[in-house]
Amino acid sequence: MGIRAFIFLGDYLGEFPYPQKTMEILYSLKEKYTCFFLRGNKEDYWISRKYDENCVWKNGNSTVGAMKYCYENLTDKDIGFFESLPLCREITFDGAGSILACHGSPDKNNEKIFPDGENTKGIMERCAGQYILCGHTHVRGSFSHEGKILLNPGSVGASLYSGGKAQFMIL
Repeated sequence: MGIRAFIFLGDYLGEFPYPQKTMEILYSLKEKYTCFFLRGNKEDYWISRKYDENCVWKNGNSTVGAMKYCYENLTDKDIGFFESLPLCREITFDGAGSILACHGSPDKNNEKIFPDGENTKGIMERCAGQYILCGHTHVRGSFSHEGKILLNPGSVGASLYSGGKAQFMIL
């Protein structure tokens, strides 16, 4: 059958080398396949920096230098791409239930959703989709509540608790 579409949950770049290579890969995938891109909190960092070069990125954080390097290697096209991305979107495929995809939560792209989180059940109850895909925590997991399923595929580039292995999900 094959993969019919890709859903990208944000945080495309971070404190890693070769941001332009990553952007080239994303643009290439966008041209060749059906892709749904969402904006993560890292994209908000780059957008904020565009409008305020003195913006503060987590004072005292040792990754600030790497983030500045990444930002300096982005183009206007890249920032425009990030600005065009929604925080959340509903996606439907023939023969499948509705999917609500977001980076953090449907309300904030920097909100963490964990299976045992105080906010998780409330978010799931408010969402119309049968499936909710989220990232942000970089921790793979799943949770069911009132007939809905929350899925976090983990992270391809900065996985946590995975032994350094890339994580992704095929639905």
